[in-house]
Amino acid sequence: PAQRPALARHLRHEPDMAYRRRLAALVAYLQLADGDRVLDAGCGTGALSIEAAKRGAEVVAVDIAPSLLAIAEQRATEAGVADRIGFRAGDMLDPAHGRFDHVVAMD
Repeated sequence: PAQRPALARHLRHEPDMAYRRRLAALVAYLQLADGDRVLDAGCGTGALSIEAAKRGAEVVAVDIAPSLLAIAEQRATEAGVADRIGFRAGDMLDPAHGRFDHVVAMD
C-alpha cells in the first residue's frame, strides 16, 4: 500500500529528456505513413501511442495494467488523438487485434 502513492506520483510526471530522445528516435525510425496500423505492445502510459497517432497512425495500444491504460487514455484525450488510438487491456498477441504495419515495444 505504501508503494501505490509513490507509483501514482511517478506516473504523473512527464518523461525525462533521455526518454523523449529515445521516443523521438523510434518514431522517426518507423517513418510512419498516414493510416499505418501500429501495435504498441505494453503501451504503459501511452507516450509512444500518442506520438504515433500525432503522425497519422491508427494505433492499438495494449497493456495488461488497466490503471496504466486509464492514464494513457487521459493523455491521448488531452493530446487530441484519442480517436486514433484503441486502448485494450490484455494479451498483446491476441489475433483479434488484427494485422499491423509496425509492432513496437518501448520501456
